[in-house]
Amino acid sequence: MSKKKDQGVTGSQTVTFRVSGNEMTKKIGYNLDYVIEAFSNADNLIKKTYLALNDKERFMEHDAEKLTVRLTEVKEGSLLSELCIHYQSIIAPAMPFIISNQDFIMETIKDSYEFLKAKISAKKEGKTVDVIQKAGTSGININNNTGTVVITTPQGLPNVADKLNTPLTELAQSVDGKKITGIEIGAQDTKSANIRLDAKDKDIFGGTTVTTDDEFQFSGKIISGNYETNRGRIEISSSEHDDLEAGQTYSVEINPELHAEETWKEMFLTDRPYYGKCTYQRNQEGTFKVQKLIITDWDESQWK
Repeated sequence: MSKKKDQGVTGSQTVTFRVSGNEMTKKIGYNLDYVIEAFSNADNLIKKTYLALNDKERFMEHDAEKLTVRLTEVKEGSLLSELCIHYQSIIAPAMPFIISNQDFIMETIKDSYEFLKAKISAKKEGKTVDVIQKAGTSGININNNTGTVVITTPQGLPNVADKLNTPLTELAQSVDGKKITGIEIGAQDTKSANIRLDAKDKDIFGGTTVTTDDEFQFSGKIISGNYETNRGRIEISSSEHDDLEAGQTYSVEINPELHAEETWKEMFLTDRPYYGKCTYQRNQEGTFKVQKLIITDWDESQWK
């Protein structure tokens, strides 16, 4: 149960996290690369939800004192786990009423997913979208009876959902239909707050991507990675590129020609200089945001 304090809400909530696919079976063993990537994406989505609810852009050291995510149990079958989210003095100014719900983190993720999915799908079909925000309401209501799709949301939800577009997209993009066929995340005690991402969601959230031609220099540390797929996440420390912010984390893809196990080990949790390109994704508003970084090369002489 959540406990209300003068400076916010303190408590915990448990969510279930299931990843299905050929690489996620007890019989042959769970592929560690995919396990690490799945948990990293889930952790990122939960922390981005906290940031969105608090009108923040970066997860700082003092934020880690307010929100922690812990793996508490792993069950057999498809990778089925329980994550416990501990929070302290949460205020959530972007949607202050949402924290009256014990499962407010999962409720925000679910509503954002449904809102973005309906909005993106409608625009891809060439339909007009009308968003109505109502104070004090909960859940998403979609009226698609006419040429205009009317989406009724809680007050403040559209802005929060837009900030969760990228982490939800990253989660959906890991579903390839074979090795990973589905990802489900939800509140422990109710299925009403569950969402399940499959191959259709990957297409819906995929959008249009464009990769720059010009290489640029940047520095950062790899904080998670999948050696088999050459993908992970990187925290930027400095960059020549104006679209990359120091202190922010981004998805990263590493040139297959740099696929060396010893080098990968040296990259983890150590700030290194790199050369790379940006891949941008056009969202439903028609604007482009950085989807991922592509490391094309590194100067090992600068690593010593």
